[in-house]
Amino acid sequence: MILSDSMSRTQFSPVIGMGSIIEEGIIWHMEFLHTPTNSLDRIILVAIVYNDISRLCRIILFSIDASDSQKASIKVVGRLPLEFKTPLPILLLPLQCYQESFMVITERTVCVLSADDISCGNVLYPVVPISSNDFDSNTNEDILITSYSLCADPTLPYMYLGTAEGYLLKLDISDLDSMKWIACQKVNPIGQQMCVLGLIQVDDDEGELWMAEALFYVGESADSQLVAIPWNDGDSCNTSAPFVLQTLVNRAPLTDWQIVRKNGQPDRLVTCSGQDEQGALHYISRDVDSTTLYASDVNWNGITKMWCLSNSLGRCHLVASSSYSTRVALLDYEDRMDEDTTEIVETQVPSIYAGSFKVHLHGTVVIQITQDGTTLLDVDGVLLLRCPNSSGFTTVIVPHG
Repeated sequence: MILSDSMSRTQFSPVIGMGSIIEEGIIWHMEFLHTPTNSLDRIILVAIVYNDISRLCRIILFSIDASDSQKASIKVVGRLPLEFKTPLPILLLPLQCYQESFMVITERTVCVLSADDISCGNVLYPVVPISSNDFDSNTNEDILITSYSLCADPTLPYMYLGTAEGYLLKLDISDLDSMKWIACQKVNPIGQQMCVLGLIQVDDDEGELWMAEALFYVGESADSQLVAIPWNDGDSCNTSAPFVLQTLVNRAPLTDWQIVRKNGQPDRLVTCSGQDEQGALHYISRDVDSTTLYASDVNWNGITKMWCLSNSLGRCHLVASSSYSTRVALLDYEDRMDEDTTEIVETQVPSIYAGSFKVHLHGTVVIQITQDGTTLLDVDGVLLLRCPNSSGFTTVIVPHG
């Protein structure tokens, strides 16, 4: 729990040595690039900026000198406009296999650019088109790349790409003049997140052990999956079909719903979610209702946080803190709350944390943490221990039991 105002999320102080530069347009993507030395005097930042007035998309390269934290500077190294009819880039990937280089993915193409390309205005950078014919001869549908993941060794020149149509692809960029698509497998529609978790050993049906990359992807209105892709020591041209390790059942947002009524009253809720093979209909027949437990007075300045305390006698207290004070209410397990007359915590100050735990000698002990310090009391409100906050600590670990 944060006890110091300097660590608060609501109070911000300017960072020393801030540098700034103005670019007209909307920052569509922005990433730092890998540099050979990782020194602070050359930090390379690439941004894709879309100007909605001129309807032009530019790739802008910035160089940041942060060797002196008090006098950080930033300057534009180069600007490279994309073609006027080029779709807006979907993904921007910094590459570790090629220093100061990155990949830009649009709806139609994948291209690799370097910092030199941007600074020199080179428009003849390597480009490979995106076409479903390259990995599925039975279809000619347009595909949309939605997510990416670097391989287990990010220094190797290949990465995994996922599409909204369910294609799990591998792109070999070891030769930038001849980049190759490799189809891994048709899986569920892939959403915007995909990540290689690392290398694992997989025991197949024949009892043989083989190394594989564990890749997790989030389904787009479909089941998410953890798959094992055979590891070929960087030989990206030899890729076997992935093996599904685990499937996470789709809990997609509802696409439609209807209420079934009985005797004029809502009786059942029918929901529709997912798409294609992952679509599902669900019946929800349990009712949900809310009950007012306690109405605060007009002087109560809202609630910033709440805690539930229980003791060995089976009584349950609800502690609520505002920005100025703390209130305690007793819940009697009959859906009713009454303000408790026994002050088991300090009520004149706001609380950062309140809780209860069991101690062998004292039974249930209530702990309350405020800006002034930490207080321990018994269930009758008798003070056991008070520790003023003079040490300046910012994090508290409280046992539960």
